[in-house]
Amino acid sequence: MRKNAVLTNILLAVVLLGAVANLLVFFRYLQVLNTAQRLQLQAQRLQAHATAVNRNFAIARSLAAEALQFGQTHPEIRPVLEPLTPLLQRMELVPQAANE
Repeated sequence: MRKNAVLTNILLAVVLLGAVANLLVFFRYLQVLNTAQRLQLQAQRLQAHATAVNRNFAIARSLAAEALQFGQTHPEIRPVLEPLTPLLQRMELVPQAANE
C-alpha cells in the first residue's frame, strides 16, 4: 500500500511538471505570436511607404523627362537643367559621361 502512495505522488509530480511546462510553452507561443503580428503590421506600413516612394519617384522621373524634352526645343531652359545633370544621370535620363 505504501508503494502505491509513493508511485501516485511521483506520477502526480510528473503531471504537474508537464502542466507547468505546457503553460510556459503556451505563454511563450503567445509572445512569439504577438511579436509576429507586430512585425507583420510594420511590414505592411513599410510596404505602403515603399509604394508611395516608388510612385513619387515615377512622377519625378516623368517630370524630369518632360523638362528634358522641353529643353530640346527651348534652349533657354538648358541653363536651369545643367546643374541637375548628376541627378538626371542617377535617374537614367541622361547618359553618364565617358570619363566617369
